[in-house]
Amino acid sequence: MASNTTDRQLVTVVLLVLGVLVVLPLLFMGGWGMMGGTWSHDMWGAGTAAGWVVVLAVLLRLLFLAAIVVGAYFLYRALTGSGGSEDPALEELRLAYARGDLSDEEYEERRDRLERED
Repeated sequence: MASNTTDRQLVTVVLLVLGVLVVLPLLFMGGWGMMGGTWSHDMWGAGTAAGWVVVLAVLLRLLFLAAIVVGAYFLYRALTGSGGSEDPALEELRLAYARGDLSDEEYEERRDRLERED
């Protein structure tokens, strides 16, 4: 059990480091007038952009950030295996109880026995 927790912590740390080193620079890079960026004097004449272009740029960056967060979440779930129950026997017991195959007492007794065996 401790190994699984350690693995999850390791995956979390790796994803955070990747986020800091890769995602944040990509999110904030781009033309704000530096080194011939998008808003340079050559492209827009006076060096200003229309208001909708700035809003679009911010929205696209936020959309990019949201896509990275969702992707990291699914990567985390895939690497840690946290998609379902950890014990298939307990999951089967829950399903049998939900179908009505077991009484309350029988379910409690079997669940306690399975949890003691771990």
